[in-house]
Amino acid sequence: MILGENNDFNLISKALSSTYLSLIENGHEAAAQASLGSARADFLKAVAHASAIDQKVMIDTLYDR
Repeated sequence: MILGENNDFNLISKALSSTYLSLIENGHEAAAQASLGSARADFLKAVAHASAIDQKVMIDTLYDR
């Protein structure tokens, strides 16, 4: 499962990099910066949410024993 998650992360990272470079090449550096800032914020929210779910599952599992 971790291998699949790592692959997903790599695909997302490549897509963001490609979008960023495309925007800069077309003279839209401000849009590129805003896009990456927004993507970073969304990614951090997703990681925090996933972490909270993992912690809940661990706690629930411990209490089930």
